[in-house]
Amino acid sequence: VRPYIGDVLVVILIYCAVRSVLDSPVRGTALAVLAFSFAVEGLQYIHFIDLLGLQDSRIAATIIGNSFSWMDLVAYIAGIVLVLIAEKLRGGSKIN
Repeated sequence: VRPYIGDVLVVILIYCAVRSVLDSPVRGTALAVLAFSFAVEGLQYIHFIDLLGLQDSRIAATIIGNSFSWMDLVAYIAGIVLVLIAEKLRGGSKIN
């Protein structure tokens, strides 16, 4: 459970960061964050760090990651679902 809670929280953090800077629609922002998260996971799947020759870079491994996991995708979806639920309960902005 521990590694996946971080994946849930990271999409929530990215969503909050985007919405704190941009007055963007809830649903569009949530989907964009989910797509971004999936793209990063896709880069892990193709071993993007190795392709760039950065396999020994701790910074690259931290930012992009180095191991693909289907469960990470599930955790990202769970995080976005929590975001949408929180936005719905908050009622401060329409989910469009």
